[in-house]
Amino acid sequence: MLDKFIELLENEVKNKSIYVWGGNGESYPIVNEDWIERHETNITNAKRAIKLYKKAVAAGYEKQLKAFDCSGLGYYCLKQLGLQKTDINANGFKGKCEKIKKEQLTKGCFVFKINASGRAYHIGY
Repeated sequence: MLDKFIELLENEVKNKSIYVWGGNGESYPIVNEDWIERHETNITNAKRAIKLYKKAVAAGYEKQLKAFDCSGLGYYCLKQLGLQKTDINANGFKGKCEKIKKEQLTKGCFVFKINASGRAYHIGY
């Protein structure tokens, strides 16, 4: 199951998928410049995502790429594996994980950025 999870993550790298706030795996024809502008939190982030989108489209990835935010990528992959049925944010994922020491990190671990109150606001895989 872990190998399949990693394979799903790696496929999104190969498919030139992009980071867009609130993205949960949306794809062609939904994902376009207007959709990105509507979902991003500010114009700077929208411009960043649109630049990546245009680069991927120019390289022929328009129909393969998907849009994800940090937790949306994990949700999408786990949903494909039948392990997660509902959308979940970074802090929700943190609540499902067992805290380990940095030295214990291995392939497949979820890694969180935590604010001063202990709430996860970003996740990596």
